[in-house]
Amino acid sequence: MELTSFTHIADPVDVQDGQDSVNAAASDAAETTEGKKPARAKKVAPQKKAQSEAEVAPTGLAKRFYVVQVYAGFEEQVKTDIERQIAKQELQDLFGAVLIPSAKVKKFFEIEEGEAEQQLFPGYILVEMELVPQAMHLVMETPRVIKFLGGRQPSPLTKKEIDRIMSQVKGEVKISAPVAVDFVVGTEVEIVDGPFAGFVGLIDKVDKEAERLTVMVSIFGRSTPVELRFDQVKR
Repeated sequence: MELTSFTHIADPVDVQDGQDSVNAAASDAAETTEGKKPARAKKVAPQKKAQSEAEVAPTGLAKRFYVVQVYAGFEEQVKTDIERQIAKQELQDLFGAVLIPSAKVKKFFEIEEGEAEQQLFPGYILVEMELVPQAMHLVMETPRVIKFLGGRQPSPLTKKEIDRIMSQVKGEVKISAPVAVDFVVGTEVEIVDGPFAGFVGLIDKVDKEAERLTVMVSIFGRSTPVELRFDQVKR
């Protein structure tokens, strides 16, 4: 018997069915893609505006008194400039009082009698504020400001220190007639009268003609010169 070799030819119907399946799959994929909504781009607020709002917003930190060293003799000017900048930059929420501690001094001399303001801490002012960068920058950028006492990380005054200063501000100090006493530079003396009563310091200068002493006293952890009359100290 003779065998005949042949090749199977696909039925046209089978080919058509395969093509229909491919087309259907492609159509389903297109419908699925069209059915999905494109993801919305998230709105991002301008960074600069967000930062600005965060800077001026209240921080909720407690306002404390900090000591600021300034050029002696310019305490009033620095106080005025700081308060002006606070108002200009609308930073009232970050600041409280700006104080120049002084006490009323009664003068009893033979010729004149009256009252005068005497600064308790020449060269220093007290600023009540929140310890945040924006508030510190405002103070440090003020003309004639030297630094915060404590540097970049100042410590606030304690309640005891504030109470003592305020009691001195409210009190009156009598100035009596000077008493001639011999004092020696380097000698330790105790202050018995005036705003610094109770402090102990070392004599730095003696002015016999004016009957006054310059005593180095530790104030807020810093040695500070204080001018006193002879009768305001005892050895």
